[in-house]
Amino acid sequence: MSLQQYPYRLLATWVTGDTEAWVALGNAETRLLRRRLRPVEAPVYICGLARAGTTILTEGMALHPEVATHTYRDFPCLFTPYFWNRALSSFDWIPHAARPQERAHKDGIMVTPRSPEAMEEMLWMAFFPHLHDEGRSAVLDARTHNPAFADFYRAHIQKLLSVRKKSRYASKANYNITRIPYIASLFTDARFVIVVRRPDAHVWSLHEKHRLFCEEQDRNKAAIVHMDQSGHFEFGRHRALIHTGDDTAMAAVRSSFATGDDVRGWARYWAMMHRFIRDACLPLPGVRVVRHEDLCKDPQGTLRDIFAHCRLAASDATVNSAAALLRRDVMPMLPEEARAVIHEETNEIAAAWAYG
Repeated sequence: MSLQQYPYRLLATWVTGDTEAWVALGNAETRLLRRRLRPVEAPVYICGLARAGTTILTEGMALHPEVATHTYRDFPCLFTPYFWNRALSSFDWIPHAARPQERAHKDGIMVTPRSPEAMEEMLWMAFFPHLHDEGRSAVLDARTHNPAFADFYRAHIQKLLSVRKKSRYASKANYNITRIPYIASLFTDARFVIVVRRPDAHVWSLHEKHRLFCEEQDRNKAAIVHMDQSGHFEFGRHRALIHTGDDTAMAAVRSSFATGDDVRGWARYWAMMHRFIRDACLPLPGVRVVRHEDLCKDPQGTLRDIFAHCRLAASDATVNSAAALLRRDVMPMLPEEARAVIHEETNEIAAAWAYG
């Protein structure tokens, strides 16, 4: 462990170990800044099951001059975004030493501390501690009542926009799939973009990335701690699946994983999540589903539609820059046995998005 890493990890342990105190600090920050905060206008939520393509889409969205997102360097002091970002800006005069590095997924996506990242999960966990309990539904709907969170979350977005000098907030948060009805009740003008991906490629990617993260965490236990602290439970030894409220489907998923039938487990999970998207999310106003394959095949046209859906006037330069981030969709090589299992478990719901 380097001297630079050690104080950083101590700070992360302090923040995540006493979230009640940090929520109080965040509320104090809000009171001090109250006069300069502006109402939140049409926040954008980019969601999807992990490995659908939400990271690249969020990076493209972040190129819009009006949009602010969370970044890697917002961790760990997420609860006080204004003062933390002001403190970090004191070092902006120093030449940026962080070179782009491939992220932990080993998928060719290069990131720096300023790259967009899913970070708001720390806030949700502080107010809804049950959300990553596989034995309980993670669904939050319009009946959910948590005024302390609603006030804190709204102020958090306002402060982030203020310190970044932007007018629109965009969030990459895959866990928000089961919270879309609740978020829509908090922000009636919110815009949601849900990315879906063909099940054979998607399920195999989930399977392979989970294996990769488990191997890395076996070599480096600190990686588990960091993922737990930042609220990333998609893969690895502390994987926690999203419970959509369907106890029967969730039991079938967990049964497959328990018996070592991982491909079938991921395929059943894909089917369960996408049934929820179809049944609970699509009927809501402000929701748009985008196929990953369409983004790759026609990036400019699809991105223009997405920006329009999000009520963001995007120039050709912004669209082209965002499109340049996208890569050709390459079908992975996977065993025919695995392909057959995936088709068996997902074919019915996959038809909802013209996947055969």
